[in-house]
Amino acid sequence: MSKAALATCTALRAAQARRDDARGSFLTWIGADDLLDPPRCRDGAGPRVGERVSLAYDASMMMVRALESLAARLRHADTGRRWDPRSVNPVGVHAEVLRQNAAGGYPGVAGLIRYAPDSGEPIAKRLALLTVARVPDVAAEPVEVFHCGVADGGPDPGCRTG
Repeated sequence: MSKAALATCTALRAAQARRDDARGSFLTWIGADDLLDPPRCRDGAGPRVGERVSLAYDASMMMVRALESLAARLRHADTGRRWDPRSVNPVGVHAEVLRQNAAGGYPGVAGLIRYAPDSGEPIAKRLALLTVARVPDVAAEPVEVFHCGVADGGPDPGCRTG
């Protein structure tokens, strides 16, 4: 089972070829010399991305987007005073994440991130069942055979074979 099947090297390369900017830039980042050790998804070889890498990236970028949006709104709301960076606090950031969630969620590398505001439970989060041809072959990339949930917004397509 995987929450990050859309962020495998093969899926990221296909997304980059489709000019999917979010996944394409993620692929560039993880293949850079100075980010991960060792770099991922380089030249069709090397280590795979790993389940946690794309999920951590999505969570971090969702917070960055909320912080940038909140700071921009605070800065423009009161033009007569000097902006105080301490006005960005945990409560304000949480409210901004909730506001963006209500506006449609965050289009993450591993799929759309949306959750119920009252419970915090994910809504239609993409989950995939993966398989490998030979289990002992640790170099073989898993292949998606079934998934449920949305990839990039729109209505939930339900569950279907990969």
